[in-house]
Amino acid sequence: TPTDELARRLFARGGISGIHVNSNVVTLELADAGADPEMQTTNFEALRKAESRFTMLVEEFAPSYARGYASRGNVRVSLGDLDGATSDYAAALELAPLADDAWVNYLNKGSTLLALGKADAALSDMERAVEMSKRDRLALLGRGSALHALGRYGAASFDYRAVLEKVSMRVRARANYLIIVHSKCSCSTKYTGLIHHFFSKGSACIVNYFISSFSCLNPIL
Repeated sequence: TPTDELARRLFARGGISGIHVNSNVVTLELADAGADPEMQTTNFEALRKAESRFTMLVEEFAPSYARGYASRGNVRVSLGDLDGATSDYAAALELAPLADDAWVNYLNKGSTLLALGKADAALSDMERAVEMSKRDRLALLGRGSALHALGRYGAASFDYRAVLEKVSMRVRARANYLIIVHSKCSCSTKYTGLIHHFFSKGSACIVNYFISSFSCLNPIL
């Protein structure tokens, strides 16, 4: 397909913000989610269109583009096609097993396997996600969920505790920042009092913050 025709067809389908061609190497830039209204809705028809776009991308134009498979996997999760999503995440990992964001694909693949009731297989992917992400809290949460599903409650509790500790440190860092900033204005006493009240609530407050922090996640996690 001529380069100009390839670019025209891709842009016409949407979801692509840029295309660069160098000899026989084609590099694609996916548009930000906000740039494609169809990625901002759970409307079944819109999701099917998005799935079709990514299918054309990986099957016709860029079969070695790992993020294309990962993106289609995300859409398929929203459609409830967990088997298809799992296959897409696996394809992305096969194409780019050492990419900086490969741990996200391991996490997503593990999450879909967990939702399919395959906790043993999910745990293997979650382990890789924890290792590659250097113990990111989402990866720890995923591994904890897999361990929990397998009845390994002691090991799961360690991961859950690690997640809470990470969130707690972030909350305290933000609180310290607020104290410093507001100490320079007349309302410092008010804000400092609110922050101390926040921490006086103890673990319950931390848990509530933890829950709210993950409220934007895909329900499969």
